[in-house]
Amino acid sequence: MSWNNIYPFLTDEMLADYQARVTSDEEKEMDEWLAVAKTFNRQKGNHMVVTSLCHHPGKGLNAGNKPISDSPSSLHGSRGTRGRFELDQLLEGAYAIKAARPQVVMRVYLAADMAEFVDLLVAAGFEVFLMQGSISMVNAASMWRFLALEEEGRCTTFTHGKFGVNMIHDVERTEHLLNLPQGLWRSPSIVGDKSQRLEARSYRPIE
Repeated sequence: MSWNNIYPFLTDEMLADYQARVTSDEEKEMDEWLAVAKTFNRQKGNHMVVTSLCHHPGKGLNAGNKPISDSPSSLHGSRGTRGRFELDQLLEGAYAIKAARPQVVMRVYLAADMAEFVDLLVAAGFEVFLMQGSISMVNAASMWRFLALEEEGRCTTFTHGKFGVNMIHDVERTEHLLNLPQGLWRSPSIVGDKSQRLEARSYRPIE
């Protein structure tokens, strides 16, 4: 059985048909969802670790939080809103990546309404792809990271912002998998004790 019998997929013919039929309003809507407005700190490297970062609706981004700092010691325990927590996790995780795997490219697809954090992320070593829009639905925004699949010839490790502090472990796991005779590996759900979601979590490296 092919995975195409289970998962939805698009063929080149389907894409060509869409491009032939799409209206200007539909193109505008698609751009609001998926278009990249500007890129910062572009880098070269065969291995990327990629995530998305958006503001989670219904919660003030900085409400009740301390000012964001690029010092790793200032980030502990500052959970606040989910969007803010994920930013803190990414910044802290970047220090481990830079120290242990400086050749790995770190990339974040950033919502337009979080543009104020571009400089902070660039200073931490990230490529930043600033999106044209800001999606209010978190699951939809999480799909931004898979835009990295457009780039051929690169190994891509996908992670979630809230696990950013453990990015180095995701990178190490991908490296081990590259030594196995597999081109694709995926854990379909949380592995192990789900009460420890930061330690036992789903993980999707794709080569």
